Amino acid sequence: MRRFVALTALFATLSTGAVARAQAPQPAAKKEPAKKEAEPTTVQSYPVEKCEPTEVQSAIVQAWGRMSKGKEVPALPKLAVNPKGKALIAVGTKSGLEVVSAIVGLVEGEGKDEAAGVAVVRFKHANVNEVLSTLAALGFEDAVVALPKSKAVIVVGAGTEAVANVRQVVALLDKEPAAKPTTKPVATSSDSGK
Repeated sequence: MRRFVALTALFATLSTGAVARAQAPQPAAKKEPAKKEAEPTTVQSYPVEKCEPTEVQSAIVQAWGRMSKGKEVPALPKLAVNPKGKALIAVGTKSGLEVVSAIVGLVEGEGKDEAAGVAVVRFKHANVNEVLSTLAALGFEDAVVALPKSKAVIVVGAGTEAVANVRQVVALLDKEPAAKPTTKPVATSSDSGK
């Protein structure tokens, strides 16, 4: 019986201590900094007539990754190719969609060759792989995204001097191939008698 009383007393002491600890004032919780209100998103469709929409989609994603190095850029919108038409569909913030619009406009050749920190350099005769390897050898690999089917490169996040240098390199490589000399058969004395 003594054990029962001792255990009951011990249980009562422990319970009272636990209740006292539970009622003790807790340290104040840290306040989280106020979160920025998210910019609303919208849906936009961009016609892509002169290029392959999947190529433009891929180039935008690559360009975005290169633009964001060391700079604050808007969030990359979600991109999809419209399977029923030559268009790119984007869902994103207004600022993100403005950059997508600028890149699509540049690639489609609408007006300027530079906008939103991006430039497009086109070529006619050069091989895209030769252009890329030459630009990489000259230190421009992190600033250039290829559009192989469109015979162009996008220069991203580079200053005007770098864009000018890329334009010069592409101009040097974009020479019309020399015409192959044509050979005419030479008449021989045995041919003239027949």
